[in-house]
Amino acid sequence: MFKRINKMVGEQRFKWIYETTVVMKNIGLVKLVILRERRNSKSCTFLFSNNTDLKGFHVLEYYKKRWSIEVFHRDCKQHLGMGEYQVRRLDAVVIHLHLVVLAYTLLKNACYNPFLNSILDRVKAVGSICRILKWWVFNQLLIKVKEQRGALSI
Repeated sequence: MFKRINKMVGEQRFKWIYETTVVMKNIGLVKLVILRERRNSKSCTFLFSNNTDLKGFHVLEYYKKRWSIEVFHRDCKQHLGMGEYQVRRLDAVVIHLHLVVLAYTLLKNACYNPFLNSILDRVKAVGSICRILKWWVFNQLLIKVKEQRGALSI
């Protein structure tokens, strides 16, 4: 029997949860949690845990924490070049990873800066923030070049 909840996971809001313990082939006993956006919805999200003592709600909480880590890795690889370095020395790899994490932190905090918030217009996704800021910096550069040309022609 599904129970009513109201939880956001990523960009999805789940309103119904069902939990049970099942045996999976080649794995054994697992906790199965089924999430739905609407009670009669045919689309479901399935979560599994090898800790059968956990309540379904706790499995969902662990999934939420795990999901933010997955988003961090995806953003760092797709938008910040985490997997694109070609260095051989360990210290260079560590420096590169530190710079990627620093860039991620600065981009995620950019939406809280009053000046940048007006440019970003409440955008929170790292890829969108990168795209908007690149566009803004390029336009600012064009404005400066045009001003310099105007000053030189006088």
